[in-house]
Amino acid sequence: MRLFIALQLPAAVRRSLAETAARLRSQLPPARWVPISNLHLTLRFLGEIDTDRVVGLGRVLAGCFVSRASFRLRLRDGGCFPPRRPARVAWVAFEPAPALTELQAEVAAAVDDHLGIAAERRAFHPHLTLARPRRPWPRAAVDSWQEAFAGPQGPAFDIAEGSLMRSLLSPDGARHESLGVYPLAGAGGGAV
Repeated sequence: MRLFIALQLPAAVRRSLAETAARLRSQLPPARWVPISNLHLTLRFLGEIDTDRVVGLGRVLAGCFVSRASFRLRLRDGGCFPPRRPARVAWVAFEPAPALTELQAEVAAAVDDHLGIAAERRAFHPHLTLARPRRPWPRAAVDSWQEAFAGPQGPAFDIAEGSLMRSLLSPDGARHESLGVYPLAGAGGGAV
């Protein structure tokens, strides 16, 4: 199974981002746009994991999430990867949030240990991928993207749970399904 651990966004936040992106599409070079239903914040991408190795993962995740209080996040500013070069990924970032950074580090360490996989080498940069240019975007397109997503993007919102997600790949793109929901302290939910 192709798995990742994520935080889901409120529907209103996803709709607002999709509306801003829709206004930009005609002004930007072609890109594959992430469907609104797939917008999430990845805490740890696991890749292909054998089904038998997933046993017990729900218990590990439940322990990580229940040990933390719910917290607020806010989106702010758009950008592209790689920086200072033609863009291959267009995203919107999250404002710095120590609770998010701490949760991500705990989840990644616990899951890596449980599954016996190597830790991610790249630093955690919380963002939402909204588009993947078909050909790298030139500087003018990157500038348009950054101008459209400059500053705070809507109000702050609460995060009360995390999810273990399965990504099902097809010629039409990825479809994500939840395998388990893990509430933060004080919230309700169910687990794998």
